Amino acid sequence: MIGLAIVGRSASAQVARTAPARLQPELRADAFIARATTLQGGVGAAFVAGRSVRVALLAGGGRAWQGGESGPSARVDVIARLLLDPERRSRWGLYAGAGAG
Repeated sequence: MIGLAIVGRSASAQVARTAPARLQPELRADAFIARATTLQGGVGAAFVAGRSVRVALLAGGGRAWQGGESGPSARVDVIARLLLDPERRSRWGLYAGAGAG
């Protein structure tokens, strides 16, 4: 999967390195390349579920192509992320994630 996510931050979190907003909106653009190639856009929101854990609920829709034919495609995802730098000491941080869709 190739994806791009844009995550919003509150104005106060951008100015000072404070705790993240309780609810962060997301916009996504994803490409799935398998038996069927799928391009989708999506929206969702992530929320704080613990000091190092964020949970995102996402919905996406787009088009899928397979065997010269195309049709609509959609998905709903739940993704949990474990932040390895929850205090945001570094501008860029690693995380591990798991989810279902």
